[in-house]
Amino acid sequence: MVKVVYFTDAHNQPTLAQDRFIWLARMVNFEKPDYFIDGGDHDDFHSLCSHEKNETEKGRIKPALLHDLECSAKARALIEDNLTCNPIKHVTLGNHEDRIWLYENMNREVAGMASGHYMDILDKHKWLATKYGAYLTIEGVDFTHCPFNGMGRPVGGDNVAKQAAEKSISDVVFGHTHQMTLVTAHKFGNNRSVTAYNLGCYMPDGYIPSYAKNTRKEFWYGAHVLMLSGGRVKSVKSYQIGELEHKYGQSVRSVFNG
Repeated sequence: MVKVVYFTDAHNQPTLAQDRFIWLARMVNFEKPDYFIDGGDHDDFHSLCSHEKNETEKGRIKPALLHDLECSAKARALIEDNLTCNPIKHVTLGNHEDRIWLYENMNREVAGMASGHYMDILDKHKWLATKYGAYLTIEGVDFTHCPFNGMGRPVGGDNVAKQAAEKSISDVVFGHTHQMTLVTAHKFGNNRSVTAYNLGCYMPDGYIPSYAKNTRKEFWYGAHVLMLSGGRVKSVKSYQIGELEHKYGQSVRSVFNG
């Protein structure tokens, strides 16, 4: 049995509090998992948002890329500095991290500069990385930021988990939508099925990004403990971020001494 602590879509940015990363590290210390998985979109990189042009009113208040990178480094350091155990740490990069590579592709004169800086941050804090759209497989279970369809694009629509379960060949864990949805698709044959686990976000409780203000979706905020065995997710314990703040927002001494 393999234990995984999983969180996704933290959307870390200079305007949001970072104490939630301390709570997360303390949760990992308590759970002592084999793997600590970041599902991607850990960093928002609002500085590189192509939907808000620099010359617009919204564009003028975007942070500098260097500020976003400094914010990323601080969040990773908060996690690392508060960890007392040593799980394998892995991030499946999301579309918001991919903004760096998209920007460099459009501006060849800076190719490798920001992405190199970002990968150095991950390497310094011992995070392995799977590129956006690719799969990390642990104990036969797939992890990715968001499943891609046959056209090489992120799966979208009202029920991404349903599509992921129907098309996947293994249990799959992902983020991207900020929703909490579990869907099982039964396959031909005896006792054959695949379950897709779309596991919410790790943004501050109740925070909704400006681009999603009119969404009909209900976001779920928190982190998870997954038990993997025999190519399946055997169990999921989900903790809302308010629970984590209540339990792990105290001093380390009080948390571990009851």
